[in-house]
Amino acid sequence: MKPRGFTLVEVLIYVALAAGTLVALFLVYTASLETNAYIEAQRLLLDTERPIELQIRSRLQEAPSVTQPATGSSTSLVIESETAADNPATFSLSNGQLWMQLGTQAPVALTPTTITVTDFSATRSSGTPPAILVELTLETQTTRALIARTFSFFVTLRYD
Repeated sequence: MKPRGFTLVEVLIYVALAAGTLVALFLVYTASLETNAYIEAQRLLLDTERPIELQIRSRLQEAPSVTQPATGSSTSLVIESETAADNPATFSLSNGQLWMQLGTQAPVALTPTTITVTDFSATRSSGTPPAILVELTLETQTTRALIARTFSFFVTLRYD
């Protein structure tokens, strides 16, 4: 008896199985790329959030007074500074960026251009001791999704 080769049906079945396996591997690979992009976007938002909070918190803790908001809420935060060259320190939202201006110096962007700030507000609490609630919403775009993160923090005022 002579050895036989594969029949056409067997070859088609093997090709279909190989194609299915390749499609499954491609889907897993693209899903992992999307997951990685999402995680990187979240990391970028967190890495942007931390220095902003530290900058605002340290200025508020050292401030002799907060000019704005005097009461209620405001879309900008104006903090008096003990250093004349830094007086006042102003935090404001403009063109999707959070800016800090110290005295008469040029404003400095606190957020990279890859991140959009959609909301910034400072609210003075009416309690004793007074405090400032700062709320900020950051967004960044991945290939498939818009990633947003809202964070807030309280700072108790020492001098008001």
